Amino acid sequence: DLQAQLANADVTPRTAAAIANLAGDLSQGLGDVGLEKALLSKGAIEPEHMAAVLRRIAAAEGETAALDLGSDLLEFTLNDALMDELIALADGNARSAQADEWRELQQQARLARAELDRMDTSAIGVF
Repeated sequence: DLQAQLANADVTPRTAAAIANLAGDLSQGLGDVGLEKALLSKGAIEPEHMAAVLRRIAAAEGETAALDLGSDLLEFTLNDALMDELIALADGNARSAQADEWRELQQQARLARAELDRMDTSAIGVF
């Protein structure tokens, strides 16, 4: 599996991520949703690309498959675009309780990011 090979390769984490993204781009170009799904489930796709991959999985395998995989991704990223996609998928599949839960989580994540940004800018000049 690509992720395991990259983890054991003598490359920096940034290079490993770039290779994984290249594999994702290649699988997208070839129309191989299965490979994209495998990369996504292993966390080998950058968070900013996850929403687009979920859309392709929903189109190829159905929205339920995309929702199931996407909900697992929230364990390690609260990417705003990913959450928007999941909320839209949940709303469209009569999972309003799930969508509402994700909206609340998304709002909390936005507030946390804003607080981190505020702290970062207030620390300028401290060191």
